[in-house]
Amino acid sequence: MSEAAPTWWYFRRANREAGPLTWDELTALLSASKLSGEDEVSQDRATWKPAGAVQAMHAGAGGAGVALNYSGGLVGPTMLSGSAAQTVVGMAMYVRIMSVLILLVAVLALAAALLMGIFGISEGNPGLAAAALVYMFLGLLYLAPAIYLSQCATNFRLFGRTNEPAFLNKGLSAQKSFWKYTAITALVVIGLYLLIIVAAVMLGVLSGAHMV
Repeated sequence: MSEAAPTWWYFRRANREAGPLTWDELTALLSASKLSGEDEVSQDRATWKPAGAVQAMHAGAGGAGVALNYSGGLVGPTMLSGSAAQTVVGMAMYVRIMSVLILLVAVLALAAALLMGIFGISEGNPGLAAAALVYMFLGLLYLAPAIYLSQCATNFRLFGRTNEPAFLNKGLSAQKSFWKYTAITALVVIGLYLLIIVAAVMLGVLSGAHMV
């Protein structure tokens, strides 16, 4: 990218200024993560703006990519290539579809729970009432991942419209929450199945011993 006059750039850290730098030299510092989001940059040494704004400008101009800064100290500032950014934006539609499908499953499970509960109580059928509780639990279980994916899709779409790294970070954070929730749920379900298997084996052994 060729910058119009003024040509030179300056950056400020802890009230100490450095420069002048060309645009290529400045973006090289950004790409190498030698400038953080707390640093400021300026062209006239009078008006200063966060370095992150220049990172977004660099990305929008087809430069190295979009600046990412993952919270929680997991990954430091890095750059997302243009093709990778397009892939993320393209994911938004499919993530949205998946969130709607999961939400639909949750609604159907809750509706089934309601009907089973009504018929179970009216018919005096405890088995049907118990099944209603199971379906209600499953319906509530599906709500959280649907919400996480919806948040992810919304922020990915906003990122595509604005090229603002903050939206990408929010989308990735929502996706991380989705996978964390899914992993914990899967572990709990596997643990329950193992308990059921162990209980069934123990009951079988005890029944066999009693028969003998």
